[in-house]
Amino acid sequence: MHKDRGGKLKMGPVWDYNFALGNGKGGTDGYQWYPLEHQRFYQYKWWARLRQDPEFMLKYGDRWFKLRKGVYSTENVHADIDETAAFLDEAKTRNFQRWKILGSSGWAFLYDSYLYPTYAHEIQYFKDWATDRFNWLDYELQRECSLRPPTPSKNSGLVNAGDTVQIQASPSLVENVIFDNSTNPTWKYLDNGTDQGTAWKALSFDDSTWKEGIGEFGFGNSSDTTRISYGGASHSSNKYITTYFRKKFTITNPAAVNLIYAPYVRDCGFVMYLNGQEVRRTRMPTSDAKYCTTVYYNTVSIEEITSTDESAWNEFFIDPSLLVAGENIITVETHLSSITDADLGFNMKLYTYTENSSAQATIYYTTDNTDPRLRGGAISSSASVYTN
Repeated sequence: MHKDRGGKLKMGPVWDYNFALGNGKGGTDGYQWYPLEHQRFYQYKWWARLRQDPEFMLKYGDRWFKLRKGVYSTENVHADIDETAAFLDEAKTRNFQRWKILGSSGWAFLYDSYLYPTYAHEIQYFKDWATDRFNWLDYELQRECSLRPPTPSKNSGLVNAGDTVQIQASPSLVENVIFDNSTNPTWKYLDNGTDQGTAWKALSFDDSTWKEGIGEFGFGNSSDTTRISYGGASHSSNKYITTYFRKKFTITNPAAVNLIYAPYVRDCGFVMYLNGQEVRRTRMPTSDAKYCTTVYYNTVSIEEITSTDESAWNEFFIDPSLLVAGENIITVETHLSSITDADLGFNMKLYTYTENSSAQATIYYTTDNTDPRLRGGAISSSASVYTN
């Protein structure tokens, strides 16, 4: 960010595109790698100061949600990616003949487990990444700005006396805690080193003999609530690679769910399934955009996780169309990076978000060119309530 003396703040110049748009990885999964609170950004006080300005944050949120209805809609973004991919289709063949980088890891991909063998796979990954990223921004900005802006029949400009402007209130998101460490916290898990094949992922699988526990699960960490066995002292140099976890939960009306937020802690590799379908893998071998590489009970994670990344919460959203009415199940398999791995960690929470469109809306307005909304959901003292 920069500005001329007496001028406005301007973004740019931009750089590091080799890390942008899901192309490179940091130590954590998701999108919180360099948040605005990161000390590097606080060296430049503009970022922190802008976020403290309620007018800026409201305008910022308004602008984002307006773009999401058009230019940044998921459908439009996917169409742009497809159009660009088609334009580059002929050139990409010559490019990869000259630079044989498909499926290989360079320094920018040090932590990247998404290395696909074909250009088509990379394009699909880009579209999946963009969908998840924009869903995350929707969630974060609504949480930051409290309210989605209403939709007026007239977007801007003067309103003449006698004109009619219709305002449609945007529904608010309602957070529903499905499970965390205090609400419905108990998981079933198996840590005996056996090969469970694929049947264990099914809702109907009999897990009555499995152990029960509450997160965080693991060994070798001070934060472990439920200690996972790796085989005991006799296996200290030949630890069990895989531990299996199962968690059932009920959704009454899946059609009403707009978002599924599923933050997790993992050390080292893991694969997550919803109702038997894989939805996430991290630090595990991958060769297909739909994660078709088979993971076995003795498949090791592709790398060790160290430092604060071992306990970091990684933000993730799951496609709500995978839910079914009634009982659902999340299954997770964790994988050590070697038979001598020093520690293991796993924890997870699950929230759904539904829209509350039935609540009666109250219209507030101001006549001093300020926004009647205050950051955090409060109403400005200068605002008046519209009465008909």
